Amino acid sequence: AIDLDAYRGITTTVPLDDGPVTLGVGVSWDGATTALAAVGTINQGRGVGIEIIDARPGRQWVINTTQELVRRGIATEVCGDAYGPTKRLADQLAIALPEHWKPLSTDEMIAATEDFLQALDQEADTMPIRVRRCAGVEYELDVAELRNVGEKGRMFSRRNSAAGTARLEAALAALAGYQIPETAIPEPFIWSPE
Repeated sequence: AIDLDAYRGITTTVPLDDGPVTLGVGVSWDGATTALAAVGTINQGRGVGIEIIDARPGRQWVINTTQELVRRGIATEVCGDAYGPTKRLADQLAIALPEHWKPLSTDEMIAATEDFLQALDQEADTMPIRVRRCAGVEYELDVAELRNVGEKGRMFSRRNSAAGTARLEAALAALAGYQIPETAIPEPFIWSPE
């Protein structure tokens, strides 16, 4: 179980800094809840902040919201697990935002989960991660179960977590996408004999 006191120790009321954010999406195991989260800098760039934008039934609202945030330049990319409960939403986002959709691998989600869990350890020498207070995230954490994925690390169990994990998954997807460095596309090289 997650230590809720440790979690409360990394929560904040401070909003994300102005500037582009990375969005993450998550869908509960039963499909009843879809969540959208943002990750960006906080405290003038001295840390990473996670904020839940919304969580409610349906998928179309996420597509509309992400398109609007990208169009306005607020979000640079939208990330999520392209499999499991998020698959249908992922497919729709890949069509709606082909330049901005970033599907995440299991390894990337594991890494984000481990970074989040390390942030709960106040003694850890890691970049500070803060979570904007959200009763829904705290509720999901209170009844969430972690599962080992082979020897790679841990993830929150979608199936065995009593309250679902839509908010957690959205937050961790945004965190994973935020932490993956952008790779520059090399200029085309045209070879011609001299």
